[in-house]
Amino acid sequence: MVRRVSFIPVIIKSKAPPHPVRSNATVQEIVDFVDPDSVLSHVQRLQDFVSRYSTFDSCFAAANWIAEKFNDYGCDSIFIQNHTVGHAPNVIGVKRGQVHPDSIYVVVCGHFDATSDQAPWIAPGADDNASGTAMAIEAARIMQNYDFEYSIRFIGFSGEEWGLYGSDYYAQGARLHGDSILAVFNADMIGYADIVPETVEVIAKIDGPACGPLADFFIAAADTYTTLLTHKVMTPWMPYSDHAPFWDYGYQALCNIEDFPVMNPYYHLTSDTIGAGYNDNDFCTEVIKAHVAALSLKAVPYDVGVSEYTDDKQLDPVLKISPTVAHFYVQIMLPTSKGKSVDIYDASGALVRSFNCAAVQSDGIRWYGDDNTGQMVPAGVYFVRVATQQETQTAKVILVK
Repeated sequence: MVRRVSFIPVIIKSKAPPHPVRSNATVQEIVDFVDPDSVLSHVQRLQDFVSRYSTFDSCFAAANWIAEKFNDYGCDSIFIQNHTVGHAPNVIGVKRGQVHPDSIYVVVCGHFDATSDQAPWIAPGADDNASGTAMAIEAARIMQNYDFEYSIRFIGFSGEEWGLYGSDYYAQGARLHGDSILAVFNADMIGYADIVPETVEVIAKIDGPACGPLADFFIAAADTYTTLLTHKVMTPWMPYSDHAPFWDYGYQALCNIEDFPVMNPYYHLTSDTIGAGYNDNDFCTEVIKAHVAALSLKAVPYDVGVSEYTDDKQLDPVLKISPTVAHFYVQIMLPTSKGKSVDIYDASGALVRSFNCAAVQSDGIRWYGDDNTGQMVPAGVYFVRVATQQETQTAKVILVK
């Protein structure tokens, strides 16, 4: 594939922090809304454009349809991004974060242009890549009724088959504008199974930037929230899809594909249609569920599971932070009533720590910032819930490290 070369300098950090995954009821709820019939309808509609060759009129029409879907599914903003003369534009749907609404965000993407042996007249591209585009559209559909701390950008790229024109333009612009992209999840050909059950390839860069931790995070999300089988592929380079320009500009990104090298016998043919090139809608649906899980976890569900409140009826506990020179801990003074429980949650509502109140000393509980496995939790906002048989009280703790 021909690539255009950029001369913009980029500083790439080789090391990346780990990405822990904990089960979260809200994320599971979101994932469960992914619907195979909805996924298939997106692929069918994109196939029905007959040709989505990047310079063809019907590819421009497909871009308009994607923009309409992002609007229907509640995106706060929709951008039509022109990038190369004569080519259909990129389509960007933005869901703004409740805490970080601006230039800190997560990207989920797939290219919507296609090619074939009879392009530009016929290029249905059901697997390559209506399947990946359907992922971004379906994610927007099911996430419209949820709020997240970080913004999300659902993107359909064009010009991929010509040399990643659309994604290169976007990634370069993001770097020039100083955007902080937490992760890029790219799907390209996720609807064909040459064996059953099919395994999705999770392709990540070894270094510059190091994307292995992001691949591990995605695989952990898939294992936790779906039945998808995954295969991690670490590579020094794989420039054949829209994740690659993000690597070029120093952003962590990964690519999902059913097989690499490509095993689909209908690849880049007019027979890449539903039933032939796209032959396993259940597999595609499961890959989309994994993307939605990883995307939700990265964007962080906002204000779920635990809420702050004040009530005229107060329990006895007094919550205070008591730092010392050597260490800090959270002192939780407990009520005298029986049947009490103490649980600590993170900001997403996931249970972090539970205490055995039967063993509590008279001065209450000291929490040193560890979870139920003994590992130290990161800095951030946590909620302590003290419950008795009569009522429950919740208070907020901010850990600064």
